[in-house]
This record gives sequence, structure tokens and C-alpha cells, in this order.
Amino acid sequence: MVVFVDQITVALGAASPGVSITNVEKFAYRVTPQPNIKPVTVMNSVAPVSLRQGHKWIEGEIHVKSEARAAIHGQATDYLPSGAAAPVVPFFEVTMIGHDASSWKVTFTGAKFSSEELAHGHDEEAITIYKFMALTGVLTGP
Repeated sequence: MVVFVDQITVALGAASPGVSITNVEKFAYRVTPQPNIKPVTVMNSVAPVSLRQGHKWIEGEIHVKSEARAAIHGQATDYLPSGAAAPVVPFFEVTMIGHDASSWKVTFTGAKFSSEELAHGHDEEAITIYKFMALTGVLTGP
């Protein structure tokens, strides 16, 4: 699992640059399932004839101080509607800037938000956790 805790900005919406979420406490994602490669073997053969790979997808979560209602629910498309299937987020990008000014960016495709949870952080403010799934996530960095 990849977890980032320095300066984090999330941008999502119908197109770039999307609506920004800047009060992000933590961002984490992982490729699941892992590992998932199995050999395909046949009788009278030592080496496998091929390798079978299972399906892969991204699971992640964004921890936001307070909440990000305008970005998730307040756009032309509600990306986490109550009582309906979640639509795909056309543009979803997370930018992280480390304490040494290094910068990473993760661009997700086929992303859908799956839940919105409330938690209490390490200080007085509440934390809203937005969980999502995506088809792919491409990390680019320094």
C-alpha cells in the first residue's frame, strides 16, 4: 500500500483541472489482489506453459479534514449519490509534494467512489474518508 501524508491536493471532475480538494490529511491506495500470478502446468512438462494472471484493480481512500462535499456531491454530477450507482469520475488526479519539494502525481482512470465515512482525527477536527476503486492508477514522480 502506498500512503502519502505531506502536502496533498486532489483534483476531480468532468475534465482537467477539475475541482480541487486541498484539506487532505492522508491519501492511500493499493493494487489488489497482490500477488496473483499462478503457473499453468501440463503433464510431462517441467516448465509451466504460461502464467495465469488474475484481475487487478485499485482500491484507495482520501482522508479529508472536515469534508469535501463540493467536490464529491456538489458538481454537475454527484460522484457518490445516495441510493444509486456511482458514476465514473472522468478526471481524477492526486498530487503530492514532499517536505523536500519533490512532487508525485497519481492519475486514476475508471474511478468510482464507493463510500463516505466519518472519523475523528488526532486533533479537534473531524475526518471524512472517501473510499474509491479505479481500473488503473499511474504514478509519476521525480
